[in-house]
Amino acid sequence: MNAGVYNALLKQRKQRSHGSQNERAQLTAPTARFGNTTSRAFNKIVLATEDNSPIPKCCFLDGPGGSGKTYLYETLIHFFSAKQQLIISSATTGIAANLLINGRTCHSLFKLPVPITETSVSTMKMDSHNANEIRLAKLLILDECTMASSHLLNTIDKLLQALMNNNIPFGGNVLLLGGDFRQCLAIVPHAMRSAIVQSSLKYIPQAFICNDLVTEVFGQAISLDEIPLLTHRAILCPKNIDVDQINNQVIALLPGESHETEHINSPLEYLNTINPAGLPQHSLNLKMETIVMLLRNLNTKQGLCNGTRLVVNTMTDNVIEAKVLTGLHTNNTVLIPRIDLTSSDLELPFKLKRHQFPIKAAFAMTINKSQGQTMDRIGIYLSEPVFGHGQLYVSFSRVRRSCDVKVEVVNTPYQGTLIQGQDTIFTTNVVYKEVFD
Repeated sequence: MNAGVYNALLKQRKQRSHGSQNERAQLTAPTARFGNTTSRAFNKIVLATEDNSPIPKCCFLDGPGGSGKTYLYETLIHFFSAKQQLIISSATTGIAANLLINGRTCHSLFKLPVPITETSVSTMKMDSHNANEIRLAKLLILDECTMASSHLLNTIDKLLQALMNNNIPFGGNVLLLGGDFRQCLAIVPHAMRSAIVQSSLKYIPQAFICNDLVTEVFGQAISLDEIPLLTHRAILCPKNIDVDQINNQVIALLPGESHETEHINSPLEYLNTINPAGLPQHSLNLKMETIVMLLRNLNTKQGLCNGTRLVVNTMTDNVIEAKVLTGLHTNNTVLIPRIDLTSSDLELPFKLKRHQFPIKAAFAMTINKSQGQTMDRIGIYLSEPVFGHGQLYVSFSRVRRSCDVKVEVVNTPYQGTLIQGQDTIFTTNVVYKEVFD
């Protein structure tokens, strides 16, 4: 876009605002009335506008009525207007749009059809005044987004990607969505509860869903040259039984022969049939370059703690040489001995002792073990819904970008296909609301 078009747009925006002098007066203390949470939101939004990297920059501002969302919008508008930067504010309803400085409805701004469906597209022309204005905007605001259907957001997403000529969600624009799921949702005429939930923004996006999670995350085969790339990938599961099955699938993709070590149990009765949490499997099946996780604290000074991830270099019957993958001691070479391990499972009527390597394969891991780690790509395997508070949140927040998450959901009465014949998938989340009080 040439300088003439930019200056013309900028002049129009300044005329519709209160003027730069008034904006600066409004900003003598922009966060003076903010609480800690609102101040953090303001700072994160401003930082997002300063980030020029090609990544998704969609933010969601959650707050009940009267919590100060409108005041935050006004402060942001004054902040960017004082810097002579474009900001465009909109809302899903005319009443809400009138509460915003220079606000308009999202249908007017993005040229959305009425009614809007799954196949709807914007009528905006790529070379129009509106299109150029959106390209220049430092920040886009969409208030009361919780009253919008998922089709509306998907249509805006497709439009912004076309305007910005990329495949980044919402074109990589900083889009601030504000709303409150405690209030009214999108109106779906004559719809049952399940259809209203499906229409809302809170469902698992189809782009996340896959049917072969191992292939999506690790590929159809793994060469030794690819191992460094895979050290920052993992499949997360709520329960250990699924973790073990997936690890065996991924190990089968590795080249080379398996090295199997049988544990020594005491006492002997039926012990080969049980695998308590915190103990290695009955039979430890490994290959060279297998990614593993420690199950015990061996040497905290060397970073060998419960949960440390390593990659196997060489192995014998009694010692494994491995390279540390996580923490301050990354790339250090260490030796892992075969040791006596005792189960702390209080549900067992006896103490179970195993003489085994204190490790397990870690291409897949439990969600709880993943907390605190950042990955490049993850899969989330749900053979059944999560059972603990925060597990679903932890799963999705292990990566920096939503496009690096894939989810496989097994159909049960509590998750899976929401409506027969449609692709929408749901699962049950667990949230203990009292911990937020």
